[in-house]
Amino acid sequence: MKWKSLLTIIALSFSIILAEKARFDFYRIYEISVDNDVQLNLMRQISDYPDGYQFLNSLPPSTGIKTQLIVPPHKFGEWSELVEKFDLKVKLINNNLQASLDREEARYNRRKADERDFNSFWKYEEIQSWFQEKVAERPNDLSIFSIGTSYEGNEINGLRINVGNQTGKPSIFFEATIHATEWLGATSTINIINEMLINNYTHLSYFDWYFLPVLNVDGFKYAWSNNRFWRKTRKPNKSLLCVGTDPNRNSDIHWNESGVSTNPCAHNYPGDYAFSEPEIKSLSEFMKTIPDLKIYLSFHTFGQLFMIPTGFTEERIESYQLHYEIGEIANDAIKEATGAIYQLGPSSQFFGLISGISSDWVFENIKPVLTYCWELRPTWGEVESDLDTASSKFIKPAAEDMYAAVTTVIDEARIRGIV
Repeated sequence: MKWKSLLTIIALSFSIILAEKARFDFYRIYEISVDNDVQLNLMRQISDYPDGYQFLNSLPPSTGIKTQLIVPPHKFGEWSELVEKFDLKVKLINNNLQASLDREEARYNRRKADERDFNSFWKYEEIQSWFQEKVAERPNDLSIFSIGTSYEGNEINGLRINVGNQTGKPSIFFEATIHATEWLGATSTINIINEMLINNYTHLSYFDWYFLPVLNVDGFKYAWSNNRFWRKTRKPNKSLLCVGTDPNRNSDIHWNESGVSTNPCAHNYPGDYAFSEPEIKSLSEFMKTIPDLKIYLSFHTFGQLFMIPTGFTEERIESYQLHYEIGEIANDAIKEATGAIYQLGPSSQFFGLISGISSDWVFENIKPVLTYCWELRPTWGEVESDLDTASSKFIKPAAEDMYAAVTTVIDEARIRGIV
């Protein structure tokens, strides 16, 4: 009995340790100018073997580009040596990451539990509750759909808008938060839904709309409960030391060819095999069931980029000119609405070659007329001392950017008669 009691205590203690929320006390964020191939190779090696380092966005694909790196206290000495050895040009933009996170959490906690604050981040349960409210208000037009179940057993739910519940309409699909830390994608999707319903958007009745604010549900919930900067899924991989896969490298589209790491602990690990993650496999299967998919839109953060397929090749798609023309008009709409400027071009132009991207798989296999992917606010040049990439201060402007962009893309598609 004594041994059983001792084992129980040990098990409980271990579970408490596992449940502890990651803290980032005195972690620093540096902006780094990557000026030569040696420095670029160093960044890639840090990404492959992070040991506490973490990039705020994807690695720079080439020289002449800045990147942002989280440096933990136990790496300060090593980092100083690397800066000197490789002659890195760095700028300290945050000297206590936890203080920034505490301020953000305080903003969330000041919000009343029953208040629908569209300028605040929402937990997954809050999003689902809001969906239920909307369906109850308009049961003939709205419904909740599920693309499947996550590794941890969470339903991956979205909101469908089909005014009049009619068949035969062209469809539009919104995908967001495939990377768990990119919460602005979820809030932008929610705000777009809300604005379209409130304003009875012009083409609301014309399309069958599918909104999926959180694709990586397990990772998103873990980012809320355990680690604000968690990016990957939560399914164990072949390593005994690490968990998760980069879900936006896991689709069966030139899988494991480029922009990935073979190290299972790396943030861009593509998985043990293509479609190894149930969330990504379920997305691909669900997309096959959507009738007449015309437009597929995906939200990421950050960098203010407006991207055209595809990431796995530098060759331009057949409909590149169409995508670019509509993209330019949508960019003008963003600038008029908020003043923000988004760079337009193929994703490979900004990140180099990347394989296994979900939107590329959809574009190549389901063949919607238009497919776009955005990196939302802030720009790389706006990352300041208040942890902009995780700050709720960008919720409202990012949502306004995307409402202007999305509605313009759809308006232009209708004007041109391609949907």
